[in-house]
Amino acid sequence: MPSSSETEIGTTSVRLAVAGCQFENHDGSSRQEELRRCRAGEAVALTAEPDNPKHVGAIAVYSCRDIQIGYLRRRDAEWLTDQLMEGTGLSASIVSIAPRARPFDPLVVMIRIECSALQVR
Repeated sequence: MPSSSETEIGTTSVRLAVAGCQFENHDGSSRQEELRRCRAGEAVALTAEPDNPKHVGAIAVYSCRDIQIGYLRRRDAEWLTDQLMEGTGLSASIVSIAPRARPFDPLVVMIRIECSALQVR
């Protein structure tokens, strides 16, 4: 179940946390460095990874500069994967990037997903 949801006329919107922001990407790029470039309101892309060896239903989150910033949490990805694979017209954007509590803590990002046909379970 998503962390929070809101309904607009003909549109469903949910806010979800992005996990794994503290890790480096396979290509060596830093998710934390990319998050420092991101701003609230920027679009993000959601990409299903059905061949991901750690989680078959994984959904990666990419910045508008096409750099991965993390993944949707497993429980959120489970209900959203089918809709993403079916080509449901989803749009996602950054809602907020939380500052770090301590200098070595990772930045935390929340995204908003909107779709007229989104099925929130």
